[in-house]
This record gives sequence, C-alpha cells and structure tokens, in this order.
Amino acid sequence: MRKGFLVILLALSAHRLVAQSAVTELHGSWSATAGPSQTFWGTWTAQVSPDKPNEAEGTWALFNNRAEIVVEGTWAANKARSEWLGSWAARTLPGQLYSGTWTADIPGSGDKSFKQMLEWTLEKDIFGSWRCGPSKGQWRLTGPQSKSQNR
Repeated sequence: MRKGFLVILLALSAHRLVAQSAVTELHGSWSATAGPSQTFWGTWTAQVSPDKPNEAEGTWALFNNRAEIVVEGTWAANKARSEWLGSWAARTLPGQLYSGTWTADIPGSGDKSFKQMLEWTLEKDIFGSWRCGPSKGQWRLTGPQSKSQNR
C-alpha cells in the first residue's frame, strides 16, 4: 500500500512539473533623465509568465560613469489597454531606500501583450515616464534578449 501511494505521489509530482509553463526572461538596457541635465543608465531584466502575459516583474540596476552598480532594485507592472503601469523599489549601496512609479503609453500596442511590448525593444526603443516623490523624468528601454526557462 505504501509503495502504491509513493508511486502515485511521484507520478502526480512529475505531471505537475511537466505542466508548469515556461517563463520568458528578457533583458536589456535603459536610460533615464531627471530634470534638464541629469542622465542615468543601467540594465533591466523581466520575467513574464504565459499564464499572465500582461503582467511582469523584474530587476534593474543603475550604473555610475565607471560602469559600477550604485543602485539595485525591483519592479513590477501590468498592462491596461496600451498603457504600462508599474512600481519600482531600489536600494543604494549605502542602504538608502527609494520607491516610485512608472508608466508608458505605447501607440499601437492595444492588442499586444506585455511580453510582446517588451520584445518590441528588439526593433525600436520604448519610452515612458517615472516618478519618485517630487522627482520625475523620462526613461527609454532598449534591446532585450529572450530565453525560456521552466520554473
């Protein structure tokens, strides 16, 4: 009886692993402005599940002029019609915390999934805006690469 239960449990577990969807991972670079003279740059990653194609989450990093990471953070977003709505959080290396929101309105993306919108950056840059308290600016995403990974 115990062996039969173990075989059934293993079979169910294996079926569940096979049934899990492949998560698409994307990555690229970004740049952003704050006010008329500050420009920032860094990298981003995104994970999009086929089960929720209009939601994504990921990480980002901000680099200084010597290409050293000075801020690392996370972000999450969802798509509403042709607009991306997101939030972000970050921690500087000394430990100061920041958080804010971001948005982008992409013309022609009404019927596209969030994943497809991120993949568009292979062909063209995507633009949006960000806010952190009274500070605000514009951002641009460029060039992700895609790889599927079972999770």
